[in-house]
Amino acid sequence: MAVISVDGVNVLSGETASASQSGYVLSAWSRFDIKGWRKSMEEVAAFYFTSLTDSYAGKTGRPDNVGVIGVSLFERKRQYFTPGVAETDDGYRRRRDEARAKSQQAEGQANRDSAPKEERTQQAPKLVERSSSDSNAPPAAAAPLGTGHGRREESRVQFQRFERSTDAPVETIAIYYDSYRNLVAQGVLQPTYGRRDPNPWPTSFTPDP
Repeated sequence: MAVISVDGVNVLSGETASASQSGYVLSAWSRFDIKGWRKSMEEVAAFYFTSLTDSYAGKTGRPDNVGVIGVSLFERKRQYFTPGVAETDDGYRRRRDEARAKSQQAEGQANRDSAPKEERTQQAPKLVERSSSDSNAPPAAAAPLGTGHGRREESRVQFQRFERSTDAPVETIAIYYDSYRNLVAQGVLQPTYGRRDPNPWPTSFTPDP
């Protein structure tokens, strides 16, 4: 089972992420594309990179951990069953019904949030003219990049019982991300531009474009 967080938020429940929460159960050697925040058993709200204030974590008052994707992996506990003995799980049915009710509640909230509001505009980045003295200086860091709550996309799943073999994950993965500008400012990446020495007299006549 993979418990997955984006910007410190569980992608299934929308709760502040913890490794003890629910996640996606996968068969060995299989893969699954997680396209967005889980809204129901059939749909997700697509992930997309955006500004801190427009990110899902920022809009829900949890901006401190914007910029990281986390995965906690758990192995299934080995179970041995007696042949011919039927097993019931009232707890599983209760969790399933609670999850469905929570999904319907989140769906209603999303519909209310999508009501017409004052139109918001986003300004395009402004080009800043650099003097010759700072032409090679890295750009100043801006607000960190976050992950938004986008349009609905189809992504079907089903409930699956899973008992962990250990309380702690067997492996934890953290993937940090940010805008190109911020990565350059932090020294993680080198800027693509360098010193330019343009020639004012490259040719004698005007060539065809």
